Amino acid sequence: NDLYILEETYFLQDNLIFPENLNVYFNPGVNFILDRNISIVVRGSFYAKGKKDKKIYIKSKNHEQKQHAFNSIILIGDNFNDTVKLENFEISGGSSDNILFIKTTSQMHINNYKNVEIKNSLFSNSYADDGLNIKNSTVIVERSIFKDNSADQLDCDNCSGLIKNSYFSPNNNSTNKNGDGLDYRVDNLRWVTSSQNSVGTKRKRQITFLEQARIEKLKI
Repeated sequence: NDLYILEETYFLQDNLIFPENLNVYFNPGVNFILDRNISIVVRGSFYAKGKKDKKIYIKSKNHEQKQHAFNSIILIGDNFNDTVKLENFEISGGSSDNILFIKTTSQMHINNYKNVEIKNSLFSNSYADDGLNIKNSTVIVERSIFKDNSADQLDCDNCSGLIKNSYFSPNNNSTNKNGDGLDYRVDNLRWVTSSQNSVGTKRKRQITFLEQARIEKLKI
């Protein structure tokens, strides 16, 4: 039940929906360029572990123009078994989708995973609410950057885990001033030496969330 995507540049013009319970592996050097309004759906474990000299990219034809935005990368797991691992991974220029009865608010949607590990990765230029949205999962985020997304840079709903040595910065040119660097709704997500440069009317509520968590050396 494993499928390996070999190193190559792929131009995607139609939705790519993998079968249920298929584990998908993107090899180092994989580069997906998605046409507008296109989504990728994985319903199993997902591994995209690049290398410093062979990163994995998912992007639109032009991430600086909204009319070229793809929809979403959607990962749906079985909380008891499935895993997501992203490393030296970059995504930019997406939006949101409503497909297979799954409604997303971000260019990358991760839901219901036992383990989500994100390291040395970049999430940027999302035209929907979130740069990355994770739900109902155990999460470790390390040495990653979330920047220039429309509203929330990272949105975690009902997640537990650790965010370490990561950076969050808003898109100052966005017309949406209601976003957070990090938005989460749970009290067992821990920060260690992460920083953010956040603006918007949700900032006060955001800080309230942070005070309910276990915080170590957080810079706001």
